[in-house]
Amino acid sequence: MKIEEFNLLTEFDKYDTVFTKGTFYAHKLRGNIKVVFYTLFDFYVILEYSVTENKILSISSFKNKMFLNKWSLFDN
Repeated sequence: MKIEEFNLLTEFDKYDTVFTKGTFYAHKLRGNIKVVFYTLFDFYVILEYSVTENKILSISSFKNKMFLNKWSLFDN
């Protein structure tokens, strides 16, 4: 699957694809929001999850690994 095909999926199908075919990469907690990163085929997916509301707020995808630097994944 290419990123363009993934982006055309319904929100439910995106979640299903990430959880069944994706590989957990890393996560970062920012206040009450947990940002979870997955690799999927040849691109990355970010899920933003509200800890207090116990729900996924957003899902987005990108190809450029340099985008991961924006999140400072390994800084505390």
